[in-house]
Amino acid sequence: MSSKAPKTIAIIGSAIAGPTLALQILSNPVLRSAFRPVLFDQAGAPGLEGHNEKNRSGASVGIFANGLYPLHRLGLEDAIRKRGYECGKLTTWSCDYAGGHERLNTQANAMWSHDLQTGVVYFERRALQSLLVEKVKELGGDVFWAKKSTSFQALTNGQTRVNFADGSDMAVDLLVGADGGFSSVRKFILDQRNSTTASDRWLPDFMGLTGFYGVSANIKAKGAPAQFSDSQLIWLDQGYLASGPCSDGKIRWDLVLTEKKSPSSNSPLESIPESTTDAERWQSAIIPSQYPYNSTVDILRKHNNVYHPYSGTLGELFGTADRIIRTPLRQRVWKQDEIQCGSTVLIGDASRLMMPTSGQGTGFAIEDATVLARELLKHASSPDTDKIRVALEAYARAREPRSKKMASMASFAASWSTNTGLFWKGFRYYSSKLQPDTLEVK
Repeated sequence: MSSKAPKTIAIIGSAIAGPTLALQILSNPVLRSAFRPVLFDQAGAPGLEGHNEKNRSGASVGIFANGLYPLHRLGLEDAIRKRGYECGKLTTWSCDYAGGHERLNTQANAMWSHDLQTGVVYFERRALQSLLVEKVKELGGDVFWAKKSTSFQALTNGQTRVNFADGSDMAVDLLVGADGGFSSVRKFILDQRNSTTASDRWLPDFMGLTGFYGVSANIKAKGAPAQFSDSQLIWLDQGYLASGPCSDGKIRWDLVLTEKKSPSSNSPLESIPESTTDAERWQSAIIPSQYPYNSTVDILRKHNNVYHPYSGTLGELFGTADRIIRTPLRQRVWKQDEIQCGSTVLIGDASRLMMPTSGQGTGFAIEDATVLARELLKHASSPDTDKIRVALEAYARAREPRSKKMASMASFAASWSTNTGLFWKGFRYYSSKLQPDTLEVK
């Protein structure tokens, strides 16, 4: 095996799944000798002049035990403890729009892992990405920023040609799409399988919900009962808000509300009107999207006076956000033959997009990279085209059932937590109210 040149793996996307796969390969001597992973991302490198950090996808991520364990095995445990923030207590509240509130219950270490001796760990998404990419570079991996792939071509020798916006191209032995819920690599796979149905199968399904996401600076109201390390779940009349700690004294928050229909795919991106400079501070943090700007402002303004046990009100939480992202919530689990074709495969959100009620978007991305690396390892001693295909097919068979199960749980959780019917409102309230407090800290 050592006499053969390593096979090139082009990984499109360098958020979470892509760098994790590169680390799995670079950290294993057998895989490293058989494969050369190369990361490509259409965004500019974080920290470079002209790169807008506010516009990086997502706001924050939480990692549970299933995602933490593979990262610990990759030697990242100390870095995760240092640069992430472990969740403490989880308190559930019932709040109205005028500031009225009632604490329903508190659970200490509600998401505790006995095996790893840790709770869920929260990161700003870009902070976790930076941690992973730094490790890839430390191990000698290649990362190319501002390198947008524009098209792909299956070659007769089993390779795939990747064409880039700068006019360059590259023939690769294995193409991995880690490019998110609206993956261009997935389009390539679907077109190969059946071009007449590709467009219908490509788009994830709208789930009747809209999400607002933000990361706010540490702002504690005078006399606030909550600690910075606590997470909060606030039941609202229509939807809920969840918040929790991130590193560097920041609070991540998600506001999820019901919505009848998603914005049209051809709706123009709306920038912030210049006339709003003297309005609420949080208006300048809204990232342009396909939603009408005034609609986003009106919805957030409606929640200004909602109680929050750490910041005082949601308005105070919004007011210190460096970015506010609004997006329609979508979900879909693509089938085995939709996430793999020949020497092309999908990982992360490209292979299955789940709602935030799963809590497992990041964990499953890390799982994907780990399972794919494991399957490649089984055939690394003879990484010809057929063996690569066998490994990718085994990966796809393993991931689809687990993804479907988690997506079903996410759908149920979303329906349970946002249904505006009287029965479900009462069920949420009393199931939380009657749950006894558990205040012992691990």
